[in-house]
Amino acid sequence: MSPSVPLPQGAFLGLLVVAHLQAVAVAATLAWAASRRLPHLGGRLASGAIPLLSAGFACFSLAALAETLDHTTTRWLYVNHTSHWNGLFFTGLAAGIALLAAALAPSRRWRAALLALVPLSVGGYALAGKGPAIAVQTLALLAMLHLWWRTFHDRRLWLYPLFTVALTTTFGALLNSSGDQIWHLFIGPAGSISLLLLWNILRRAEGAHHLR
Repeated sequence: MSPSVPLPQGAFLGLLVVAHLQAVAVAATLAWAASRRLPHLGGRLASGAIPLLSAGFACFSLAALAETLDHTTTRWLYVNHTSHWNGLFFTGLAAGIALLAAALAPSRRWRAALLALVPLSVGGYALAGKGPAIAVQTLALLAMLHLWWRTFHDRRLWLYPLFTVALTTTFGALLNSSGDQIWHLFIGPAGSISLLLLWNILRRAEGAHHLR
């Protein structure tokens, strides 16, 4: 932690906490909604798809909670480090993406292969830090985008990597390079917007007469 970077405090600290807690709440709400508000879609997808979708959103909530708890150990400064909480954050992200992909997998073997990426991410993080974990997440993300496009053909899907990868990475890079904590405020909301985009795709498919 650099001593030259002022610690977040006052109203800004409050905004920072809210920005992180909203990510927990949004993902948890979508996990609940996915389990109850997609009855018709559940009948058109493979068996077990809806529970997997719900579990995927729940894992994103767990990841956001882990990141929030990790920040309490750094006095709410963003610190590029490895820790148990940070490891749980990466595990939650990998599990969330893998579960969203597995929900639309064409076979049980596909599902098993996608879910096997989660322990690979955990092992990679434990052995070599963030690099292998990010590589596994990227692989899971590519599979997820392929399977969601194959199933829904919804162009809004391509906004998901814009918000969840491009914008969060950009905000993180600006935060690391400048040390200005204002960029920290935008990372969580960008992730929440990406999940809400996926939810809108699911809701549109729920209201459709059939899948393409």
